[in-house]
Amino acid sequence: MKKYALLWMTLVIAGGIQAQSGGGKPGAEITYGFKYNGKDVPGGGLKVFIQGDKASYQPLDAVAQKERKFLDNKGKATYQVITSKQGEQLAFKKAFADYDKPELLPGTDTVLGYLCKKAKVKVRSNTIEIWYTDALPVKATPVLEFGPGLGLILRTLRNGTSEYIATKVDLRNIKNEELKWP
Repeated sequence: MKKYALLWMTLVIAGGIQAQSGGGKPGAEITYGFKYNGKDVPGGGLKVFIQGDKASYQPLDAVAQKERKFLDNKGKATYQVITSKQGEQLAFKKAFADYDKPELLPGTDTVLGYLCKKAKVKVRSNTIEIWYTDALPVKATPVLEFGPGLGLILRTLRNGTSEYIATKVDLRNIKNEELKWP
């Protein structure tokens, strides 16, 4: 009986520690590079920090950081927060359902060792090819308008010229300071 009581106490304590550290929620830092006509664009990439159902976008170019972007998978919405010259913040929310729906296509490819499925979406006059994986416990997209909620999008190609491609996937617990969720 003492063995079971000791086991129970160990599980309760371990569960409490895991809950405090956010251990039950998957996290990742995804780094994307940007190419135009097949050539790397310096400073054109971004990092996406994901913890649980939340993702925040941080451009690698400091000039582009006037606008902050967020994705909420649980709430099925994206957010854009813009700071005016006067320091006012304007926030825009858009539901996943309001974005153009990707068409799932046959065929797969591998990005950073992850098997990716293919999809295509039309956004205004642009055709975007998407490669995404559902093999990881996180979801995000390098561009909010391209298939939010689809899975973890590791590559997008717009009109055959503009490409975001994941260069690194770091699965780890993301700190609040990194996520910078509003």
